[in-house]
Amino acid sequence: RPVASGGGGRSPMKGNSMLTLRNRGFFFIDLALLPAAAVLSFVLRLDVAGVRRFLPAMLLFIVVAVPIKLIVFGCLGLYRRFWRYASVDEILFIILATGVSSLVNAALLFGLALPLSGITGFPRSVILIDGLMTLLVIGGPRFAVRVTEQRRQRERRRQQRGPEKRVLVMGAGDAGAMIVKEMRAKPQLGLLP
Repeated sequence: RPVASGGGGRSPMKGNSMLTLRNRGFFFIDLALLPAAAVLSFVLRLDVAGVRRFLPAMLLFIVVAVPIKLIVFGCLGLYRRFWRYASVDEILFIILATGVSSLVNAALLFGLALPLSGITGFPRSVILIDGLMTLLVIGGPRFAVRVTEQRRQRERRRQQRGPEKRVLVMGAGDAGAMIVKEMRAKPQLGLLP
């Protein structure tokens, strides 16, 4: 059973395919998108015409980078989280996991794979670009689940609302901001900030 992040051990709601996607689904999404991120990194760095010259380096990078990223993500617990409750902590976790995987990839690529393969002239900036692309392809699908869940909750709250009483909150600083957030989170109170 996956470890829940922020949401207890609740199981996903049925009916919405985006919300019932389990972590093995994220693994396969990552398996498909990570090679695309690597190719896109080369294309962004070299343009389409320049990629042909670096095709062996690009293939080596994909062969080294994708398994390493999946292993690092698995070891760090990226596939044990419940993404429908994702928050800022999960964004930071994704950034950490991507950074660690990029460092491990760079070390293995430049320390072992490139010297053993005899490939020269590898564009070093591809590692940085690939890290940014990885951040996008790892974070995007996971936070799409969170956004979908948030919209579903908003719609449910809209349906539960009773008669609302308008409330003016002023001069309360951070405490006022928390009160407004609480009023928005609990529509059953019937208070509209």
